[in-house]
Amino acid sequence: MQRDGVFVSSDNVFHEGQSWIAWILTSLDRGAAVRTPDQYKALAQAQFPFVETRLLTDMLPFPYSHFVMRARLVQS
Repeated sequence: MQRDGVFVSSDNVFHEGQSWIAWILTSLDRGAAVRTPDQYKALAQAQFPFVETRLLTDMLPFPYSHFVMRARLVQS
């Protein structure tokens, strides 16, 4: 029997070309684990072989960056 599972996350992120306002807001995050897109993807790939990612910068009325991942154990 093959296991299946899906993990979905949305995190703030530091990325190349990020606006200075988004960078400041992200740097003020109280958590100590804000990462780059590659670092987030590497974390997911340690447990999930299939990882889809998307960087979103237009979800709020002010500059802010969201990194969304959808990770699966089996390919859909």
